[in-house]
Amino acid sequence: MRNEDGSDLERIAKQLGVKCRIVNPTEGNRNFKACQHFLDKINADGSAECKSLPEIKWFISTDVVQGHNLLLLNDLYVEPEDSFQLPRLDPETVMVLFPTSGSTGESKFVPHTHHESMIFGYHLKERMEFEPDDVIYNERRMTWIGGFPYMLPINGVKVVTKTAPISSLEEHCKFTYDAIITEKCNIAGINPPTVHGMVDLFSKMSPKPPVILRNIHTGGRPVAATCMDAIGLVTEKVTIAYGSSEGGFFTFNSVTKKEDYIPHSSGRPNAGVELKVIGDDGFMVEKGIAGSIYVRTPCMMQAYFNNEAKTKEVFTSTRWMNTGDVGYITNDDQLVVNGRQSDIILQYGRLLIPSQIEDVIKIHPDVFDVVAVPVPDDSAFEKVCACVVPLPGRTVTPEDIQKFYFEPIMPFVQEAFSYDSVEYVVIFDEFPTLYTGKPNKRALKTMVLEKLGKA
Repeated sequence: MRNEDGSDLERIAKQLGVKCRIVNPTEGNRNFKACQHFLDKINADGSAECKSLPEIKWFISTDVVQGHNLLLLNDLYVEPEDSFQLPRLDPETVMVLFPTSGSTGESKFVPHTHHESMIFGYHLKERMEFEPDDVIYNERRMTWIGGFPYMLPINGVKVVTKTAPISSLEEHCKFTYDAIITEKCNIAGINPPTVHGMVDLFSKMSPKPPVILRNIHTGGRPVAATCMDAIGLVTEKVTIAYGSSEGGFFTFNSVTKKEDYIPHSSGRPNAGVELKVIGDDGFMVEKGIAGSIYVRTPCMMQAYFNNEAKTKEVFTSTRWMNTGDVGYITNDDQLVVNGRQSDIILQYGRLLIPSQIEDVIKIHPDVFDVVAVPVPDDSAFEKVCACVVPLPGRTVTPEDIQKFYFEPIMPFVQEAFSYDSVEYVVIFDEFPTLYTGKPNKRALKTMVLEKLGKA
């Protein structure tokens, strides 16, 4: 939900033909109040009335809302009678409409069948290497394709999660650590910034705690080499996943030695997955040359739900999907994903890849997370603003980051790009995020322009 008045929920419900809405009221009953804007009546038995959406017949809450008599989800949990029979289902029947992250605008809805969803779960099981007795901590809940619904049908592994965002970075990292210790988790699915936070947390502990995880599963954005500092300190292994809501998991990269990691490498493709990199002329490029990443998979969706125009935008006539990402294939067949095509910044006729700029600043010992965004400029067309969130309890200034960035830090950095590309630095307490946990770059850019007086 993006809009306080629930107008986006109303629009989506109409697009999907929603008949029942199950709502977590959330803090301050924000989600419940949003639904009240378009639902005319909600009854105690769960029935609902809505003139603008006549198909909606039911409203169920996951929690009590003060002053309202609602049907609660817990009220519907009953032991089935012995004679109860589940309906037979075809594996190729659509099971879920999975929303995309909305990083490029409004979420699109991706249909996946029971069969495809089981394959997602098997890919996770094989690459995260979990067994029935393992306990997984997953900070993204069920809101991304690496979330736990795909794990449960495989072997019922126990998954621990948080049910609400934590505003303070220090509290977020401490909560993550405490949850892992308390629930005896040995595998964790966490965002790259949280990996940085865990490394910092462990580095400050005295005496040093033992390694607590067998595997950290991460992805969703280019993964910097600094994430590999977790190996031997927090975890035995870091596994990077690359995929999409449309096609499932494309590649995995399991890293046990930091020195073996190529920055932004997502590893090699899963069985049955086809990858190619296309240049500006529409033809495949050689290994080592960057271009647009295209993919075909056995789990690829047939089309976005009720959205033929968007479907045609991403698929070729031979069912290759343009991922919208930029990267290249190494000589040993690893896929390096540098970021979204839409994020590339054009400065003085040069194409700047934000993830490369971010990687340099992430080396700073006081930095938790970095996002590079473009700022319009009359002479350069676009200039770069580095948005920086300090580690918990640390303080950094724009001057600190500028000085650090323009110093030659590593030989590979000098070869990757020139040092005159960062014009602005803005310090944030936290970034606005999408529901998947990824930074909301559209909202972040708007905030930057306001802070710089360029809105």
